[in-house]
Amino acid sequence: MIAEDPKAQSGADSKAEWTYKSAVLVFCIALNYIGSVIAFDNSYRFLFLDMIGTFIAAVVFGPVFAVTTALLTNTLTSITTPNLAHFAFANAAGGLWWAYAAQRGWLAVLRPQKAAPAGAWQRIRSSLQLIVVGGGGACVAVSVVAVFLKSFVFGHETATYGDYLFAAFAGPAWFRAL
Repeated sequence: MIAEDPKAQSGADSKAEWTYKSAVLVFCIALNYIGSVIAFDNSYRFLFLDMIGTFIAAVVFGPVFAVTTALLTNTLTSITTPNLAHFAFANAAGGLWWAYAAQRGWLAVLRPQKAAPAGAWQRIRSSLQLIVVGGGGACVAVSVVAVFLKSFVFGHETATYGDYLFAAFAGPAWFRAL
């Protein structure tokens, strides 16, 4: 009987794993790009769906792949919409939050190895936890970075409806406070 070399086996596994991760990364970037094109370009610039792939990369592979997905997505979308390039940092902030939340187990409902909650109330609780922790936490993380970018990099001129809402509700008071 011939013994297999453990190094050869681990090398094949790491190559297959790298190929798998690269394919998922490309899928996540494509998903972000398609979400950006469909939603942002066709929704009068108030709807952003360019972070779905970042969410998947963060939950499945962690922070490095989430940030990589965010940066490459915004690099790609900046070819057609140059002012979106700076928002890679906001996209990355959301990816870092989701990766952190997933690693802490706050998004455990998404992990297939976890058993599904047994009762209806447990399923409702885990779904609400996903919405509040995943959605609300990412909302805060992305908004902090995006407000800074819009305020100090663009001066609130990014051609989105958020600019008009800001000017209507808080614009004059905000600029007087600065």
